[in-house]
Amino acid sequence: MKDSNLLFYDLNLKTYYILGEKDRLFISGYAGKDVLGFQGIFKLDWGNSTSTLRWNNLFSRKLFLNTSFIFSDYKYNMNVYAEDEDDDTVTISSRIRNLSAKRISNTS
Repeated sequence: MKDSNLLFYDLNLKTYYILGEKDRLFISGYAGKDVLGFQGIFKLDWGNSTSTLRWNNLFSRKLFLNTSFIFSDYKYNMNVYAEDEDDDTVTISSRIRNLSAKRISNTS
């Protein structure tokens, strides 16, 4: 159909680095987006991206510490187009961004 859209994608990435005998750095990310549009009548699109940086420190065989920094960004848009070009398009959108940090330690 002319002027219609349909798109879905997801991308995941993950890697790690050995910083030393007892230190590891983990990096991960995700990005996804979906779009649905129909003949210039309406269009919905939404997506999320997130990334995490985690440092793992091993103090001994029984004690470790994980420190993480996490970022996420969620977006949502909905457009309903007017039949007449002189009328306004109705748009609803939302966005949530979050940045957090956490530390977890464990002893066995």
